Amino acid sequence: MTKKRHLLMQSIVRLAIAFLCIAIGAVMIPGISGQVYAAEVKGPRLLIVVQGEDGYRVPGLDISYLPPNAPQGAEPQALGSTDARGELVFTDLEEGEFQFFYILPNAKGKMRVPYTIKDVNGRPTLTISDPRLKGDKTAETVEDAAQTLDIVGFQVVDSQGSPVPNVKLAFWKCPSLSCEDFQESDHSRVFTTVTDREGNCAQSGMQTGSYHVAATVYDEYHQERFSETTQITIAIEDEKQTRTIPLSQARPGSKKPAGGVLSLYFENEGGNPQADIRVGYREPEGSADDWLGCTDAQGKISITDLKKGVYTFFYYVEADHDKTANREYFEYEVEDLAVSDEITVKAPIPDKKESGYRSPLEKWVQPLEEEPGSPAA
Repeated sequence: MTKKRHLLMQSIVRLAIAFLCIAIGAVMIPGISGQVYAAEVKGPRLLIVVQGEDGYRVPGLDISYLPPNAPQGAEPQALGSTDARGELVFTDLEEGEFQFFYILPNAKGKMRVPYTIKDVNGRPTLTISDPRLKGDKTAETVEDAAQTLDIVGFQVVDSQGSPVPNVKLAFWKCPSLSCEDFQESDHSRVFTTVTDREGNCAQSGMQTGSYHVAATVYDEYHQERFSETTQITIAIEDEKQTRTIPLSQARPGSKKPAGGVLSLYFENEGGNPQADIRVGYREPEGSADDWLGCTDAQGKISITDLKKGVYTFFYYVEADHDKTANREYFEYEVEDLAVSDEITVKAPIPDKKESGYRSPLEKWVQPLEEEPGSPAA
């Protein structure tokens, strides 16, 4: 009796472990959990898309497979079920012909779909179309689950392909992937940033999805030249990569304004110019902070169209992003709008050990020891 009880307890424990493994697998395998859709998986993969009646996607269809050179009579291995979008991802790629299987309701046997993998580093798509399967007309419009990325880089270029510095970029999250109109309601402004002297900027904590980006182009005196809006889609593959934001116009030339100009020169304690320092300001009696831009290779940045009164300026390096706690502030009073002036700002930022330009993305991915950390926006 004791032996029977012991065997029974062993069976119960084994069953519990099996169910636990299945539950963990359901969380980790895209297409089973429903938390991460198949198309979002990073790296080499085969994306399987199943279409049924009227071309509608088929969620919840079980798929199994046999690898190339499987022995005669081998039983297919379970791959998983299509997700809410009718998709399933397969990452265990090898060269050769795979056999994929699924079962039709009220039908005997399994339907077989052969597919040959030619490049194990590719990202091919296999579409299975079977009008005998019941589709869901809303499945294809199901939004991918948004994922937060570590960092994404951007470079703004003009119509001639040249990088554009000091472009203010306002990112608006679209209410859906199908959104095409910037005027559509429910857009949410998520952050605003500026490009450095090579037209680059970077953002951490960005979510996957569709965005409208409003780009405002300034000349070297912070005079607005033109604005335009473009749409981009951020995918998981964009993490630690640089996306190009093209403008439809050429970079405008600069014309020195007739009125007063205030030029700021940033240098460190060693007297060396500090390029790519992010600078913002608040106008006299104003309540809103705005971007001025990034200093050029000579550590210079200028502003015109001045107003009388006390300006509040703040700055920090590009890698700091725009965390308020890391700002350094100083003030300047404009007394005569026709008078130009120059200010030297001692920025307490050590000389870099290396020479040459490094983009904001490089600074974030491989930060220097002497640089501050990487706070969220």
